[in-house]
Amino acid sequence: MQKILLDYKIYYILVLILFIAVMLSCTSGQNVSSLSNLDKDDVILVGKVILDPPLHPNEYTKIISIKGSTGYVYLYYSTKVKPIESLDIGLSQISNSIKTENAKTFYVKFKNQPLYFYYGFVLMDIDTDSGNDSYAYLPAGWVVNPQSNDKAVYIGTIKYYRDEFFRITKVDIIDEYDNVSKEFYEKYGNTIPLKKSLLKSM
Repeated sequence: MQKILLDYKIYYILVLILFIAVMLSCTSGQNVSSLSNLDKDDVILVGKVILDPPLHPNEYTKIISIKGSTGYVYLYYSTKVKPIESLDIGLSQISNSIKTENAKTFYVKFKNQPLYFYYGFVLMDIDTDSGNDSYAYLPAGWVVNPQSNDKAVYIGTIKYYRDEFFRITKVDIIDEYDNVSKEFYEKYGNTIPLKKSLLKSM
């Protein structure tokens, strides 16, 4: 019996490592290092997510520390309006999320079409004993609708205020276009304009 339990735990840990690897790699929004990576119908979404206060290492309880598995915020989206039947998080939600570091500007490319942001989440705990993973959920409910000729769109800074129990007490969409546009043009040059189109409620 001891050997069976040990083999099961080793198997679960291997599956867990694979799951984390998927979390790191399968988000569909791709960071754009160069404008040469853009196809004709691509658009760059530019924005930022801030957790206030930021996460402290002691908030990760029994988590396995694999580089990139902690501290990221995921923004789950869809290209269609649809009812949310549950807040389960699996490969479908992860692969349809923007993954970003707290308080760091992201530059991700998508096909030029409306995106509906339903909720966000942060991986908080991976328990190898029970097999249960814990997430902190972040409210959303926004849409961005790029125009056909847009190549880069600034959607704003999403700032989540939280208490010590990770209850979200307030959410702001902040316009930091002036500062972010400077970063954008330093990064990509003046080849394409950065249009401001802040997130709107659905």
